[in-house]
Amino acid sequence: MLTIKNLKDVDSKVVRTVAGWLFHEWHNTDARYTSVDAVVAELKTRDHTVVAFLDDVAIGTINLADKDDLPTNLVGWITDFVIMEGYRHLGHGTALLTEFLSYVDNNLQGRPVYLYILEDELEAFYQKFGFKVIGTQRHEDAGRDVSIMERS
Repeated sequence: MLTIKNLKDVDSKVVRTVAGWLFHEWHNTDARYTSVDAVVAELKTRDHTVVAFLDDVAIGTINLADKDDLPTNLVGWITDFVIMEGYRHLGHGTALLTEFLSYVDNNLQGRPVYLYILEDELEAFYQKFGFKVIGTQRHEDAGRDVSIMERS
């Protein structure tokens, strides 16, 4: 059974595990993620990061931030959504995002949320949750344009 906990409520070993995932996934596209230790420091500043557990094993994470690493005035970003390899394509990401969006809806009181995608094939996945592409923007760290999606 999938359970979700706030990152502030898990032990430091799990925080370091999550930092390792984020570093592995985005060290080439996020200038903040220069090392696992840098990611750990970043994670300690967050209030809305959750970790998904399957049978007491951490398998994924997702975050809500005011800003992301794009230069934009939009506020309310879903960031750092990752499911550990080996647990992908089994419905765990869908379950985590569904639960997290319920949390977001309860806490943002109808304000839109945003995310950006690096891979176009992710667009259909996020559309199932009510996201739509509202534009593209240059992502300097990634060295290319990304699609910005909004969920109202």
